[in-house]
Amino acid sequence: MSAHATANSNFNSALNQATFKAQTFSALLGGSAQGVGGQSGVGSFAALLAGHGTVGNSALFDPSAAFAMMSRINVSEVDFKAQFAELSAMRTELGAVRSEAASLLGGINSASDKTAVKSALQGFAADYNHWVQRFDADMQSGGILANTQAAQVSRFAMEKSVSDIFTGATDGLHGLRDLGLEIDPTTRLATVDTARLDAALIRNPSGVTAAVSELNAKFARAADLLNADGNFLRNRLGNLERVIGYIKTNKTSLQAEYGPGNAANPSTPVARALAAYNASQKI
Repeated sequence: MSAHATANSNFNSALNQATFKAQTFSALLGGSAQGVGGQSGVGSFAALLAGHGTVGNSALFDPSAAFAMMSRINVSEVDFKAQFAELSAMRTELGAVRSEAASLLGGINSASDKTAVKSALQGFAADYNHWVQRFDADMQSGGILANTQAAQVSRFAMEKSVSDIFTGATDGLHGLRDLGLEIDPTTRLATVDTARLDAALIRNPSGVTAAVSELNAKFARAADLLNADGNFLRNRLGNLERVIGYIKTNKTSLQAEYGPGNAANPSTPVARALAAYNASQKI
């Protein structure tokens, strides 16, 4: 075989291997192109391995480009683990705030006095806000969960369960805002206007307690749906688990092909989430 033919054969073989790797990673994550921590997303990672990213096919032949490719793989591995840890924490915390809401709101009925209703709504708002604030930095641009649909949908769904204008409609109310419970459009936090709540309790006490019970049911339903098998949170966690496992299984061969690459240098939040992941996996 001529040298030219051999070179072409080697190129095609290398390109086929890279394309196969890209298809594998895309399949593992359902073709997602979501970013992780504002850095290397699954889509760009797959494109990188396919030879369509910043490094390009030259990575297959240029040692420095290959080293850069492996460096990006190292960063991606850390980012995927950090996202897995934070998304797992979000799922766990969502279950906790759902239980706390049920405890606070579930005890409110027509026999509850004004103080009990007010305390329940204020406690609910505080617990809800704790959940939002726990992951607020993660959800900002460049955060660990900034481009993660599962996290975005979760926060949106829980917010809508609180701000639904049809809550209490059968009792003459226009959502929980008539009770003084609203989501601030800027901070995305729940607020309770106690003066408005007091007025609603005087004007329509049975409607208020019915609306609180309806809120409890809607909040629980939204949380249960998000945490259900086959839904956003578990699907994304399963996808991340598979791609992390794939990198772990193939890292030695990837390093043999591209070189060791530079070690990832994660930000403090990513490093903290990575430590949580390692602790959960007993690494």
